[in-house]
Amino acid sequence: MAEPSVSAIIVNWNHGHLLPDCLDALLAQDYSKLDITIVDNASQDGSPEWIAQCCPDVRLWTLSCNVGFSAALNWGVNHTEGDLVLSLNPDVVVRRDFVAELVGACVHDEGIGIVAPKLLQADNPALLDSTGLFIDRRRRPFDRGQSEPDIGQYATHTNVFGACGAAALYRRTMLRDLMVGRECFDESFFAYCEDADLSWRAQLQGWRSVYAPRAVA
Repeated sequence: MAEPSVSAIIVNWNHGHLLPDCLDALLAQDYSKLDITIVDNASQDGSPEWIAQCCPDVRLWTLSCNVGFSAALNWGVNHTEGDLVLSLNPDVVVRRDFVAELVGACVHDEGIGIVAPKLLQADNPALLDSTGLFIDRRRRPFDRGQSEPDIGQYATHTNVFGACGAAALYRRTMLRDLMVGRECFDESFFAYCEDADLSWRAQLQGWRSVYAPRAVA
């Protein structure tokens, strides 16, 4: 099976202090078919200028105003071409094999539309931040394992409801299937819960979501 291409999309809004670590890790990935796009929501901290000067291999789109996370991410989806789309927040630092592990979790099953990684807390990597997204009986989304010590209890590849948008891999054919107009992420969610909404719509359309425990960030 041919190695699928991956388009990583980072939505930035005044996160210049976080971007160097995020981009250094992403540029060091051992996955060859990876392109990186940053959609900037009218940052005022000089980060667009830094990106343009220091990261010539990163594609940069600068928006004239802060349109919100969902709209900026949609912009990135509509202006990239990778078979798979990686949503990544600027405060996420990935391990070297992160992209390869995410791709490996879905490449042999075209029914998988979303892959969730293992996310650790930045200020205390011994604690989990997310091992996949779920919703409770009140239909409120939550991250599985959040703030629990990482002692191997989430070491198994398994089905989940969805993935936290801070770091999630999406199959482009699924995004196109769920798209309304040019929106795959509902832009009425300015920020937060757009990932749960997309995961829910994916489930309703028969797409599966899985957790990849060896993809760590």
